[in-house]
Amino acid sequence: MIVLEIKQLFNIMKNLKVLLPLLLLTLIIISCTKIGDCTEVSYNTPFTIIAEETYCLPDGAELLIKSLNNEFCPCEAVCIWEGQMTLDVTWTDTEGNSTDGTMSTHHNITTPSEDIPDLLINVANVQDSITFITECNLANGNPEISQAIIVVVE
Repeated sequence: MIVLEIKQLFNIMKNLKVLLPLLLLTLIIISCTKIGDCTEVSYNTPFTIIAEETYCLPDGAELLIKSLNNEFCPCEAVCIWEGQMTLDVTWTDTEGNSTDGTMSTHHNITTPSEDIPDLLINVANVQDSITFITECNLANGNPEISQAIIVVVE
């Protein structure tokens, strides 16, 4: 009886030699895959964006913000128009089709982009909805944008 138990224990250990590396490999693969790289957001609700981040909408669509571009009138300049921020984005619709494009986010713009006609983005109508990396001044007339608050319209 003791011999049988030792043989069973030996077989279990032998199987563990095979299973343990497979288990460790599986855990390594899972830990290296991108999980949770998508920030959950909702349509028609303001949220803060930054460059090189992906935002997931409730219907499965995704919005990758590639860059935030300052196309505003330079600081201390006299301009006819205040300018705007544009976004270089990749829009992935609910069926998994991706489209690259540039979106205008001027708060008066209410039509979708020509590049991505199914997508409408507006700058949120809140004070200080665009944040710059450095202060806008005469020496730095067009500072980089660090973040913005936008609304994806459904």
